[in-house]
Formats: sequence, structure tokens, C-alpha cells
Amino acid sequence: GSSDPSDEDDELGPCEQSTNPLDTKRLRRKVSNRESARRSRQRKHAHLSELESQVEKLKLENATLYKQFTDTSQQFHEADTNNRVLKSDVEALRAKVCMKS
Repeated sequence: GSSDPSDEDDELGPCEQSTNPLDTKRLRRKVSNRESARRSRQRKHAHLSELESQVEKLKLENATLYKQFTDTSQQFHEADTNNRVLKSDVEALRAKVCMKS
């Protein structure tokens, strides 16, 4: 719809009265949209940086946990091997005791 340009002429200064109020409104909207897009890009960039930081932190945590897991796994296998040797020694000693009696 069209509006009466004289309504806005009262609010504008003498220099702006010659410009079309619709052009002024479009220009303001364009500037506002451009600024909004810039802020949106900044937020997106900040979010991306935060996600990249989290990825690096999680990679370090994952590497630490993996090392703990492999160390614990190795200790378990060593303990399991030692346990089998001890059980074998117990059986050998029992066999000796039975032979002596």
C-alpha cells in the first residue's frame, strides 16, 4: 500500500524532505539487514571456534583415556599370566606333597 508522504515529512529535517520516504526506509532496512548478517556471521564464527576448541580438548582426553586403557590392559594380562604360573606352582607342590605321603 501507499502512504501519504506528507505524514513523514513533518518528522524529517529540511535536507531529507526531498528524498522519498520509501527509499529512506529501504536504505535503513538494507543497513539493518547487513548489520544483522554481520552479527550472525560473527556468532557463527565464534560457535565454530568453540566447537573446534572442544574437538581438540576431546582428542586430548581420548588419547589420555586410551593410554590408561592400554596400560591397564597390559597390567591385567601380566597379572593373568602370573596367576596361571602361581596356580601351576600350587598344583606342582600339591603333587609333591601327595607323593611324599
